[in-house]
Amino acid sequence: MKSKITCIHALLFAILLAMVSVSPSKSQTAGTATASQDTICNGNSVTLFLSGYTGNIQWQRFNGSAWVNETAPGAQNDTFNVSLTTTSDFRAFVSAVGQPDDSSNVVTVGVITVSPPVATGATRCGLGQVTITATGNGTIHWYDAATGGTLLSTGNSYQPVVSSSTTFFAEANINGGSGQTSPLMITEIEVQTNDRLELQNVSPAPLDVTGWKLVASDSYTDINVVNSIVQTLSGILQPGDFLQFSDVSSIPVYWGNNLLWNAGAFPSFAGWLMLLDPNNVVKDLVFMNWPAASIANFNPVVQGTNISAGNQWMGGGVNITNTLAGISIQRTGNADHNDSLDWINTGTSFLNTNTGLVLPMQGFGCSSIRTAVNVIVTPADSVSINPSSAAICQGGNIVLNASSANSNYTCTWSPANGLSSAVGLSVTASPSATTTYVVLADDGTCAATDTITVEVNTPNLAGNIVSGADSICTGSSTFVTTQSYNGLLQWQQNNGSGFVNAGGLGSGNALYTVAPSQFTEYRLIAASPGCPADTSNVISIHVVDPGTPVVNDTARCGAGPVTLTASANGNIFWFLNQFGGSALGSGASFNTNTFVTTTYFAENRTGGNLLRVGPANIGFSPSVTDLPVDQGLLFSVNTDCTLETVYIYPDSSGLVTINLRQSAGGPILCTHSQVFQQGGKTPVSLNFSLSQGINYRLEIAAGSTWLKRNTSGAAYPY
Repeated sequence: MKSKITCIHALLFAILLAMVSVSPSKSQTAGTATASQDTICNGNSVTLFLSGYTGNIQWQRFNGSAWVNETAPGAQNDTFNVSLTTTSDFRAFVSAVGQPDDSSNVVTVGVITVSPPVATGATRCGLGQVTITATGNGTIHWYDAATGGTLLSTGNSYQPVVSSSTTFFAEANINGGSGQTSPLMITEIEVQTNDRLELQNVSPAPLDVTGWKLVASDSYTDINVVNSIVQTLSGILQPGDFLQFSDVSSIPVYWGNNLLWNAGAFPSFAGWLMLLDPNNVVKDLVFMNWPAASIANFNPVVQGTNISAGNQWMGGGVNITNTLAGISIQRTGNADHNDSLDWINTGTSFLNTNTGLVLPMQGFGCSSIRTAVNVIVTPADSVSINPSSAAICQGGNIVLNASSANSNYTCTWSPANGLSSAVGLSVTASPSATTTYVVLADDGTCAATDTITVEVNTPNLAGNIVSGADSICTGSSTFVTTQSYNGLLQWQQNNGSGFVNAGGLGSGNALYTVAPSQFTEYRLIAASPGCPADTSNVISIHVVDPGTPVVNDTARCGAGPVTLTASANGNIFWFLNQFGGSALGSGASFNTNTFVTTTYFAENRTGGNLLRVGPANIGFSPSVTDLPVDQGLLFSVNTDCTLETVYIYPDSSGLVTINLRQSAGGPILCTHSQVFQQGGKTPVSLNFSLSQGINYRLEIAAGSTWLKRNTSGAAYPY
């Protein structure tokens, strides 16, 4: 009788002896039983296989006194997956018509149970570093959660910095048995004209890969199509060793034909790679671009064996649609290998351990349940930072004072940049940019901390303000604006007793629409913390009230001429409608013929005419960023007037020069240059005096910053 015995030193691991024994079957009816692993960790699963049998199968387990039928799903199949917590003996009981019942050889699967580590917590006063320890079998792993979580450190001691009471978790891990991670994994894939991939031993021990198989897809439309070549591996890989394959014959090992797939219709660049152990158990599986619904139907046939993804993959495939030349997908992380989150797109790194891949990966050997380790933090006297001001201006400084009821504290400040000293109760900070400072107060037993952000602002600038018009009619509006500014803005208006803050929409913006009811003065204040406020010039807006004209009704007998009269402090225009329509005449008297009783309307106008021309908005066509040198607007002037304001849309900050000509390349009649900030609709005060004429050209000069302009769709004339 041949037997195989696996022993693990009891003094080192204090674990259960695991043994696999194989006894010959009584006949050929029951066949031969094997197991995917001879030793597993407590709670893991093993796959039992039966080959060369004839009849119906029933897997049985020995309970110490008798063989008992297994009842879990698959217990009547020649492949049976079972989870174990103790070392167990299995056999297959086979019955066939016309033959005596028979049982296979016995397969023993050893189960390793690791005892939880013994741990010691810590106590401290306030913020600071502590040392916690744990002892147990193998290597101690420190986590932030009882299950799952993040691996924080390895070793018998861990020194975290804590500010409040915290629970950590210690786990004992030994390199023996089989954990949840495959020791051989696909670690890098390049999908280009030439395909290339890499395998790596990610375990802490040498690995015999003889009999392992590497399988690839060969289609981007059918997930179950398998490349005609399946690589069978051999040899021993040391920890961290690589294997690579390519469809380029100069790169060992040449696959033998096209390795993966060619680009095509959706899902573009879709494919997969799979590693099988000698018993055809899926050990590693990588899907690319296939959606989860397709992966759920994954069921290829590899050398006569049906394979399914099972629980080896979750969700959709790795997105490599935008993988370009010199870019590959690389495995990352330290634990599982079951979804697209385990992969990143980055530069190629063949035959080098991937960035972010932690070796050896976790999950090899066996781990204990985790032991909670408590760190108790008792309150310390607090420390607080009291600044001399809330913010500073560039080039200025601020005094930071630390205070606490604990007079034994020594204060350390960080970062040291911009500080007069890194140690002391009081320091002077002169940062060049907004900076957050931290003070650590420590008396050797207790510690506390506080932070403060020192805001650094650039000097305030209100700039030179202008208005859209220096006079408006009652009920009308205009705007006031600044061209160059910095800081928080606030418009103010003179109420007769002095300047007060204006209110309403836009009163804190660079462009502010106003509708005064009487003569009003405006100014702009720019004020940010830490810097002196800046005040602009003062501008005035006059409000013209033409007053309602006094009219005299008139009457006559029958149809005929009539004279209408009105008086007002302005110019009188006569209309047939109360609103809209064209004027019938002007002047204090108006002569007309009437045939029936009719009502006419007199309108009083005072002051000059303010006309606004141009499109109603700039949305009539797409816009582009451009510098149309010596290009702009072409227009005619019917009456002598003043061109007060135009609007531009600066795409970047800088100088803009606007020239006025009356012919292409002709002499410049007027020019205006000004520095503007990048932004939206921006008014420019020109105040160009224009005489009646045609073919005036308002142009952007060379050297100006780029502006936005429309490209088509304008309807002329405006």
